[in-house]
Amino acid sequence: MKNNLNIIKKLELELLKPEVRKNKKRLGELISNDFIEFTSVGTIIGKKDALKSLPKENLIEWKVSNFKIKAISQDIVLATYKVQKIDLKKKKIIISLRSSLWRNISNSWQIVFHQGTKIPPPSLPLRRVREGA
Repeated sequence: MKNNLNIIKKLELELLKPEVRKNKKRLGELISNDFIEFTSVGTIIGKKDALKSLPKENLIEWKVSNFKIKAISQDIVLATYKVQKIDLKKKKIIISLRSSLWRNISNSWQIVFHQGTKIPPPSLPLRRVREGA
């Protein structure tokens, strides 16, 4: 089982690589036909939508932290982590918590569920807000 956990981390991080996100063939191999994602902007998408939208993304740099993996069963694994999504074109950073469920289908792991939840930027101290900072 420990080997499966290492495989899931590798696959999850692979999905963040720009060359993979632009490769519809590889995405098709990694994403299950019954895939569902609750996006960080509150929409629900499936595999078809993911294959259409991921290759169109701007150049993104990802910084992953707090990566954890938990086996739910022999064939289902949960991955959770925090990510900084750095849009190099828009010069914008979005921080989110992410979770994914991976399923072993015919000896091949595929992502079946993903959710990204934005973390709001830290608030300014009340004193600074009143001063117009």
